[in-house]
Order: sequence, then C-alpha cells, then structure tokens
Amino acid sequence: MISGIPGGREVPQQVRSTDELPTVTDFLGFPTGEKAQGVSLVPALLEGKATRSNYRYMETLYPKSRMGWCELRAMRTDQ
Repeated sequence: MISGIPGGREVPQQVRSTDELPTVTDFLGFPTGEKAQGVSLVPALLEGKATRSNYRYMETLYPKSRMGWCELRAMRTDQ
C-alpha cells in the first residue's frame, strides 16, 4: 500500500497493468515520461473519477509453447 491511498479502495472500471507506472509516478509527483504507456489511476483512486483508458489488449503464448495449440489474443473496449 502506498501511504495516502486508503486501503481497500476499488476502481470500478477495468484497468490495465500498464497503468501501474503512471499511477505510482503521479502519486509520488514525478513525471511519467513520454514513452510510458497507460494512464494514472490517482484521480480514480482518490476522487472516484473515470480515466480515459478505453481499450485493453491481452495475449498469451503459453498454449502454443507448452501444448502445441495456437496463441490466445483478445481486445476489449469500454463499448
């Protein structure tokens, strides 16, 4: 837990793992950088505001590399 964010706080919308870096750097007051992907979840955590993250990409190569099946890929949007 990062000090200052109430424990057990939930963000109702779906978020991505790429949102972790921008969230931590925003909370600590550091710039995220131009090449970082994702959006800060600080407004969602502290104020309950929705973020502008509207898509998610998922991929696993495990079925192909371990079982000889095809890889799995998916795209999910907020719509």
